[in-house]
Amino acid sequence: MSVRHYLLLGLLFCSSALYSQDPITELDLSGKVPAAVHAAHAKLFDKDQPINSLQLVIAKDSPSNKEINVVVGSGEMFFSPKDPPTPEKRLKRMVCSADSIAVVLIGESESSFSSQRDWVYTDYLAKVTRVIKQQKPIDTGHMIVIGLAGGELELSPGKRLKVDDGPRPAKGKQYLMFLRYVPESGQYINSGALFSVNGEQLKPMAQDESLFLNEISTRYDLARLSAFAKEQSCSER
Repeated sequence: MSVRHYLLLGLLFCSSALYSQDPITELDLSGKVPAAVHAAHAKLFDKDQPINSLQLVIAKDSPSNKEINVVVGSGEMFFSPKDPPTPEKRLKRMVCSADSIAVVLIGESESSFSSQRDWVYTDYLAKVTRVIKQQKPIDTGHMIVIGLAGGELELSPGKRLKVDDGPRPAKGKQYLMFLRYVPESGQYINSGALFSVNGEQLKPMAQDESLFLNEISTRYDLARLSAFAKEQSCSER
């Protein structure tokens, strides 16, 4: 086999490894999000709206403003009137809708437009420090990429766009995340609420009583949450 064939096989191996189901363990918290992973996640944050509302906001904004802010309110969870919501029901829905639940240490991040350029998302490099629920290949010490809606972009020198679509994690801090696996990238997006972690204690990043997040953090620390997750029968997502 020629050297050229070996090189081609090497490139194919690298490409397939990027999209494998195993976390990308060679990532570094201080490094960069792989371009192919970032591109795959771009499609997940398209709004698919008939009218591109974000582009209209950018177009109508005064050229003199140095920063454009778009703020999105948190949505309400749907529950049947015959099945009144409780913190435990909310938590069960969060647990069952996640492929994996983990405490992660946040590293570098990268924000971009979605593939249709109608929203903004951010990919975060993260190191798994504790696993609460393990359904997809993820373990303590793994390096992963996590996509979240929202972020901040520079449209032109001195002019920035900031989309506030929920709380955003900070570099060097630890958070509890409810992760949804993305086959196209082999990585994850955050599918639920975001909690900061201090020892065993949890604190919701979004202070919204209607979502029961404060009650959940009061009743559950990491140990109790782990036990709760193991007790759940998640036949329906």
